Amino acid sequence: MSPSFPDHDAHEEATATLTVIHNNNIGPSTVSHHPLIRQSGSLQHLPGALRYAYIANPTETNDQRLRRGIQRGVYSLEKVHLLLQRVNGATEKSPTVTLGRNAILYIPQPINGSNGVGMTEIYNSMHLRYPNGLQSIQHFHPRCSSIKQIFGSDRKSMDVRSIQINTGMCLASKSCLCVSPQYNSDLGGEGRPVLSWPPPDRPTMYEMEIIARLSSAVADVVALSGATLEGAGTHISINLDLPDLQYYWSACELFEKGLVSVDYVQDWMAAVDERKDKLARVMVKAIHEMLHGRHIPLIDVNVTSGSEAAVAILKGKIQKGTLPTVDELLAALQLEGPDAILWHVFLGHLESRFQPTSPLDLGRLVYVFKAVKPVLASQLLSGQLLNIIIDDPAECKIFESAARFLKRYFESQAKPVAHSLMFGLFPMQRIFVAGPGRSDLYLNDPGADLELDSDVAVNALDLIRRSYGSAIARLLSRSFPYCDPVPKLQNGDHV
Repeated sequence: MSPSFPDHDAHEEATATLTVIHNNNIGPSTVSHHPLIRQSGSLQHLPGALRYAYIANPTETNDQRLRRGIQRGVYSLEKVHLLLQRVNGATEKSPTVTLGRNAILYIPQPINGSNGVGMTEIYNSMHLRYPNGLQSIQHFHPRCSSIKQIFGSDRKSMDVRSIQINTGMCLASKSCLCVSPQYNSDLGGEGRPVLSWPPPDRPTMYEMEIIARLSSAVADVVALSGATLEGAGTHISINLDLPDLQYYWSACELFEKGLVSVDYVQDWMAAVDERKDKLARVMVKAIHEMLHGRHIPLIDVNVTSGSEAAVAILKGKIQKGTLPTVDELLAALQLEGPDAILWHVFLGHLESRFQPTSPLDLGRLVYVFKAVKPVLASQLLSGQLLNIIIDDPAECKIFESAARFLKRYFESQAKPVAHSLMFGLFPMQRIFVAGPGRSDLYLNDPGADLELDSDVAVNALDLIRRSYGSAIARLLSRSFPYCDPVPKLQNGDHV
């Protein structure tokens, strides 16, 4: 029996507004909204977010280098679209797609006298119109050079066993993760550090925005793959990467310095686990909600494994008042847990210069392992795979490390293998923090105290609703009883 779907909000998810939060040192942060109006082809700089600009009609710009860059981005998105259509084929439920009607630019800070334009990141628009009336607008920065090899073939479909979509998020925000300034040696204090994790029902602005942005992007990519066709032959899974080991080590470092007790570290780990579990449940619900609105049947969404064996040995050691060495953690990963074989393969093909020499290094490497894990698993099963990374642009370095590893891995194989393809789609945010560099809600948390330019108070849900639509705003409201983000902290040392 076909699944039933509720009435949709149709046009509500499509947005033509960007929001800038001016993070004031005194008083509430100020919010301004900027409609993306189709005017001339000249650049419109985003007020306050000094490195960002918008171009309403790329065909009208006189900057030839910029026009070529936009054309390359549109070409890459066309290849992604065609590739996904080849998997299962378009259906009567598939969205119609318009590419490149506008673009958002990130222009890095000039280096050594350059104007920064040569390193501009271009986020081209992808406008999807669904048969049920829903419209969605994405601005993607594609990293997809690996798919060029398959074009030129006259094949109308691809023999792909599986599509694995990998996405994820951080926990809380950087300004939330602080210890008491009493431990700053310059202050000469002797107090105990304060466990500063906010309650799991109090999301940060970063968490709300990233859930809204990535859930929508994931659902649109699933729709492009033909997943709306019931019984489609290619299996699709969505994998969520929510960290734990990486956050544990902040408290472990304090313990190593003799600043905190075993109980403190265990409380910190418990807080990490509680928040990770809460965010995972909300993210799964958000993705299912976005799929549902596109009339896409239920698809598996799972928190990806990868660090369990290291987590187990770390918790066991800290209970006894000690910490494991990096060699003990690496040994556990290769001998125990659900991914032991894959860790053995991964570390065996990892260049010596990238081998972890500390638990902190290992925490960073876990991100790369989880990105390539579906490809390594597919080789053991002898099947071709599309491994799609959908993540925040700040995580591009993880994608680059994963791509570099896979290139070396495939080149090292003694016999030909079914080359799985990996590409990345990085959606631009619609809510920005004003400043001179890259906007990052994780690093620059604006807190809960917000107001419009007109001195009218607003909350985070108002911004989510305006930028990402009512459906995801309602879900976040249901998921978090206290939906105003946690207040920003004025003092404290980051860990």
